[in-house]
Amino acid sequence: MRSLLLVPALLLPLLFGSCASHWTEAQKAQLTSLAVAPGIHSDAYVKPIGNEQYSAPIITTGTGGFAAGAAAGAAAQLVVEIAAAAQQKMFESRYADAIARAPGTIPGDLPGRIRKSVGKHIGSHAFFKGKISDASSNRFVVTVENYRYVRAGKNDDILVTPVFFGKFELIASDGKKLLSRGFTAAGDSKRPLTAFANDKALTSRAFDEAIERIGLQALNAVGEKLGDAQIATDAPVATHGTGGPVQLEPVNGGTATCNKPYKLTQTCNIWSGAGLKIKVGGQKLKLAGSADGKVILIREDALVAKNVSTTGSPQYDAVRNTLRASGIKILRQRDMVMVGNSVGFFLELDGDGYSALAKFRS
Repeated sequence: MRSLLLVPALLLPLLFGSCASHWTEAQKAQLTSLAVAPGIHSDAYVKPIGNEQYSAPIITTGTGGFAAGAAAGAAAQLVVEIAAAAQQKMFESRYADAIARAPGTIPGDLPGRIRKSVGKHIGSHAFFKGKISDASSNRFVVTVENYRYVRAGKNDDILVTPVFFGKFELIASDGKKLLSRGFTAAGDSKRPLTAFANDKALTSRAFDEAIERIGLQALNAVGEKLGDAQIATDAPVATHGTGGPVQLEPVNGGTATCNKPYKLTQTCNIWSGAGLKIKVGGQKLKLAGSADGKVILIREDALVAKNVSTTGSPQYDAVRNTLRASGIKILRQRDMVMVGNSVGFFLELDGDGYSALAKFRS
């Protein structure tokens, strides 16, 4: 598979960078209009994968973000690969019929849907408002290199969700490349593969969810190049009860760094983002924070990333209860997602939550 790879720990620093440079005024002046040009490789659809270790420790190429799990040595990665291969074999045996039929319910107009989503989101930016035009000689190229169903949970069945892997490129009319960025975009719907193989309407909705994420990440990419202080993917999508935290769009763990979507200056590292080991409510976690401690990143202190989410995980509950005991309120929250799984979360607070949690360093 072209867009995913296992990376030895020693190579990770070569892939993890800081914020990309902004466009110059001259480059901005070139972008009087912009065409969205989606493309999907002819062999892009690949067989579903059902092993729970798939998202750790892997990264998406070209994104320059945190790894999907803690930095692991080659020996530990080999153990993960062997376990994953055994789980995949069992998955393929159990769902053989659904695997064969699943491609038949995938929408046939994916490029058109991607063009619409990306054009809508980029066109919502003040700089590009009214500039999206199919006739433009400036092209925002969206290349889908792979897409597949990936494991996203388990009840009595293994649950999967569609995920796209690819890259964005903005090529100006003079042929110069003004942007190049990888992306991973997952849907929200988590169902057994048999459900997707049997229901075109369900499959259509799930793929639209993932395509909406492609549009949001495209907006994120151009916004960063334009020097946005706050990326527009911060639109609230839900609230947790009256007066509860605002739930924001998830962050792609492949594009998150110590500088985005938040500037984290306390115990942030390039390996997993959060570097300070703490233990709260019986949960072994890692912590990073902003200079004032009002933004924190929480990840689990484990080699293989588990589903650590703001939507009811014991890790989130432990952090929330500890902050509450310190008189600190969670204002906004968002998951950090890799390959359909939440591998950590960001919290925006009304007080110095970093210091409150750092007292419990382990």
